[in-house]
Order: sequence, then structure tokens, then C-alpha cells
Amino acid sequence: MALRNGGLLESPEADVGLAAGTMLGGATSIVEFDWSGITDGPSYVSPMGFANTVINAAAGQTAIKHQLRGVNSTISSGQSSGLAAIAYAARNLALGRAEYLLAGGVEELCPQTYEGLAANGLLATDGAARPFASDRTGLTLGEASALFLLETTNSLSKRGRTGLATIASSAFAQNAADVEGSGYPDPSLLARKIHAALSDAGIEREQIACLVLSGNGSKKGDAVEAEALQSVFGANLAKVPACAPKAAIGDTLGASSAFAAVVAALALERGCLPPTPQSGNLEYDLALSAQTQPIAGEYALVCSAGFYGDAAAMVLRSCR
Repeated sequence: MALRNGGLLESPEADVGLAAGTMLGGATSIVEFDWSGITDGPSYVSPMGFANTVINAAAGQTAIKHQLRGVNSTISSGQSSGLAAIAYAARNLALGRAEYLLAGGVEELCPQTYEGLAANGLLATDGAARPFASDRTGLTLGEASALFLLETTNSLSKRGRTGLATIASSAFAQNAADVEGSGYPDPSLLARKIHAALSDAGIEREQIACLVLSGNGSKKGDAVEAEALQSVFGANLAKVPACAPKAAIGDTLGASSAFAAVVAALALERGCLPPTPQSGNLEYDLALSAQTQPIAGEYALVCSAGFYGDAAAMVLRSCR
């Protein structure tokens, strides 16, 4: 879809690469391969199955299927993997290492992931994710892939095309100090990354038209993000339209932040932000709404905070 929308599906001469973000890769394939070795013995393990157990299996298979001969990389950085892959691709373009790069995130929904999160008490007890709500009980899981086709503004101009959005800045960090607790980063770390992203984009917080958040309904994770945003935006936080896509599609782990970036880019293009289901009884002063919200401005802020200690922020600018 990204290649078709970008006008490159039928351009075999184009130097297209791929940067894929994923948290776990093919967890089902990994478990099946390992379980075969444990139960049947190493001599009975099929070597053909090994290729699907490595973290870059999705990127490799995609490159083969679509004949992507450019840069091929996989980024694994918790729930911020998708944003990290997009930022990585943007740096490669800026350095002249690629002409076009597909970039985003992908994560499969598999029983092993579900059972692992359930065993650690992270899943919603009633099966409903209510990000930032006072009665939230945990996250729900989803499956997704979200990709941008990235190229430079000069390249777009030469091809006579208009982009969806520009990556104005991004900032990333990781803090695993609380791995025996929640795993989520400290709110101050995420706040610093948001400040860094705003500074690198050369804008003030008042210029942010909307927020696309990583809230997934977890008690600790939502609190970390809300506290970081309150630190950055202060009393103005309640005035900035916000949405939490995971309320609708679940937490898609490594793909979630890339999906959030797609939501932000489309919101800037269309001048409105999608609704957030189950957004009543909010515990924090966030402008979430169960209805579509109009937005006015050039910039969107995408946040990500994950239970691997990852913290990320990206500012997108409208091309309208």
C-alpha cells in the first residue's frame, strides 16, 4: 500500500529500502522452533524454520517479496520500535544513504505474548482498554503494521508529488532501572525527550496542534505519560486536543508508535483528530474525546512510553 500510494509500486529501478520496528518479531515461530528442539531433540529441528526466528525475519521476507534492494534494517526498542525505525530511516535519508525508505512497525498477535502479559497482570481484567481513565484495569492486545514511505523534500519536488507530513524532530531514551517493577521509564525522562523534540524542531509547546499518545490503559504506563505531559505543558495541557489510538486497536507493541505517527500525520492532513473510545472518567487533565476533534496548527506531537523502559517523542509537521 505504501509503495502504491507513493507511486513506486511499478518502479523496479527505484532504490527502496526498509526500516522495520518490532518488539518481539515472530514470537510464535520462535517458540515453536525452540519447543521442537526441547521435545524432539536438536537433531529433529528443521533448519528451514530458523530463518523465521530471527528478529529481522519480517524485514527480510518483505524485501524479498517486494524486491527492496536498498537499506534493510530492523529496530527493536520496545513499544517505541516503530518511531525509532522512522527516525533511523530519516537519518539515513539525510546522510544520503538511501533514496526511498519504507519505515514503521509490525507486530503479530500470538498466544505466547498474550499469556506472558496476562501472567504478569498487564491485561485489562474486563477486556476493555480505557487509557487515562480512573477505572482503567490494564491493556488489551492488537496486531498491526504501519509504514510510511520516506523521501527527501527535494525528491518529492522532482517527482511532482506532495508529502503527507515532515519529520521535524525526534528524541529517544531508555531507562531500565525499574525492570523488577513496572518497567516503564521515569516521567522526568519522557518529559526531557518531549522538551528535546520541541527544541530540535525549533518550536514552542504552544505550537503543538494535537497529541497522539501511547496510553494503553495500564495504571503505571498511563500515569508516567500523563505526568510527563503535565510537566511539559502545564495548565495548557487540557487545551491541546489529544487521542489515544490503543483504546480502539489495542496495544500493538512494536507497531504501536508507528501507528500513532500515521494517526498524527493523517490528523494534520485532515485537520481533525480521531476519537478515543472509552475516554470518560479521566484521571488526568487531557483533552481526550469520544468524538472527532478539530485541530488548527502545523505540528503534532507523538509520544511513546513502554514497559521495556523506552521513552520517545516525535514532532511531525503538516505539508498542507
